[in-house]
Amino acid sequence: MAAPKGVAPQWFSALPEDKQQEAKGHFLQLWKEHGRLNSDVYTNMKKLCNFENKHVKDLKNYLNLNDDESDDDDDSFGSESDSEEAPKQQRDLLKMSKHQSKFPVSYLEGQYIIDKIVGKGAFGIVALAKATKNHPFLPVGYPVAIKVLNNVFDSAVGAKRIVRELRILRYMRDHPAVCKILDVKIPQPLNLLKFNKILMVLEFCPKELAKEFSDPKVVYDETQVKIVMHQLLYALKYMHTANFVHRDLKPQNIMLKKSKDKDSNYLNLKLIDLGLARCITFNRSRPAIWAEDQVSKPGEKKQIQQLAFRAKVTTHVVTRYYRAPEISLLQMKREGLPAVDVWSVGCIFGELLQMVPGNRRPEKRQILLKGAYDLKLSPQRYYYKGPRIPPTQLEVVFKFLGSPDKSFIQKIEDPELQKMVLGMIRDGKAQQQITLQEQFPHTAKASPLALDLFQKLLRYDAKKRLTVQEALDHPWFEDSPVDEEIYDLEYPQKVRFTFEDVTLSRHQIRCLVIDEVFKFNPHWKEGVETANDLQKMQKDLKDIKLEPSKLCG
Repeated sequence: MAAPKGVAPQWFSALPEDKQQEAKGHFLQLWKEHGRLNSDVYTNMKKLCNFENKHVKDLKNYLNLNDDESDDDDDSFGSESDSEEAPKQQRDLLKMSKHQSKFPVSYLEGQYIIDKIVGKGAFGIVALAKATKNHPFLPVGYPVAIKVLNNVFDSAVGAKRIVRELRILRYMRDHPAVCKILDVKIPQPLNLLKFNKILMVLEFCPKELAKEFSDPKVVYDETQVKIVMHQLLYALKYMHTANFVHRDLKPQNIMLKKSKDKDSNYLNLKLIDLGLARCITFNRSRPAIWAEDQVSKPGEKKQIQQLAFRAKVTTHVVTRYYRAPEISLLQMKREGLPAVDVWSVGCIFGELLQMVPGNRRPEKRQILLKGAYDLKLSPQRYYYKGPRIPPTQLEVVFKFLGSPDKSFIQKIEDPELQKMVLGMIRDGKAQQQITLQEQFPHTAKASPLALDLFQKLLRYDAKKRLTVQEALDHPWFEDSPVDEEIYDLEYPQKVRFTFEDVTLSRHQIRCLVIDEVFKFNPHWKEGVETANDLQKMQKDLKDIKLEPSKLCG
């Protein structure tokens, strides 16, 4: 029998206090996101707290929640007087539940005030915030985006990606078309062995290209398309000259800000979300990790299990609709990754051209290459959907661009995939349905050079596809209003990450993350290095056996 509303069920009261608070925190976060009990809430509570469905229902009754009443003004968690009498941990929980951002005050060090959530994803959430007078270098009221990364150390592979993202963002912050990382926060007081959440503070950009594309009221002229393309290619040039690749280029990861001049149609572009970005330089050196010496006792570093990371790059990258054929055909090579970014740019270009009046009616805009699944890369459940089998990603590509030539097909290394491609051609599933001139009639007449560039960005053979520099040198950009002196930058050298291609323990990955966090908070580092702080940390470590499973939360 369910417990009455507002009354703690017996099984819940029997839990330790810290487990009760943890369960409340997880549940309130999920409730804020979904506003009701559904399969996602049940699944996550089982995963996070090992709760059965009946326990989740009991918790809902105990917290006195009603479906779809999860807004900021909800006062069902107690009155102000109740919260004043509650323990500090419970008051922090109440603050988190009442604000949709779920940011504990201690994370922000009084330097930011949260305004509202502007995005959600598998990683966590993104909120709009403003700098306060306590911020060491940002002016009061300066808008920032704060990206919350949850469960950072639950997966060694995921934690290593966060190291990449933080480091690449730090290296790329001097380019005007790459979103700048301003700060990184972890919980206070510092517990370097147990924290499992990171707040990344980034410059805020108000408009997402994907939303502009989906709004039929928004149209671009050719100059605006040229401005967006030119800045995007300059951002990629800066990345590629450092030997970085993005690997997830799509309209959702391109932010735009219109010029302050009301009479100008100029757009400022910011490339965001480097969560799948990586350095492609091969490495054989061992990393020097500052934090490893600070949070490990002498001799214990050698006792920690090493994880063998393969030198091969991940095959399942890039959102399917912007994925180059070599990825779908399992032929991606590390040195060929820059060409994967170029293909994605070509797909984005095709969607930008749809926004030009005369090419397509606004209500008819659609993702350029929208396949339902991707042969061997997609889960089996996508293969059959009702009586009609949906087209694969490669089928959609072939129907848009036409069949690949024999030399391309002969280079397909996987016999099964080669057979599939030949079968598509034999069955008429790889014939071009409509010419590019018919797809973009206005551009075909007014700017044939634009279509020429478009075709060269989407060549099947990655080696024949334009490089970023070749694309920038294309004559279509000759009259671009983008200032080359500001945007045409090369990174001074090819970068090599010494944590790539070598064995690492979970503890070392945690220490690599700590190193990156301390790059933005050097005052923390100075404190940890003092004798008093080291003694305190050693005392805290006294009863902890340094095992990967315990170090990573």
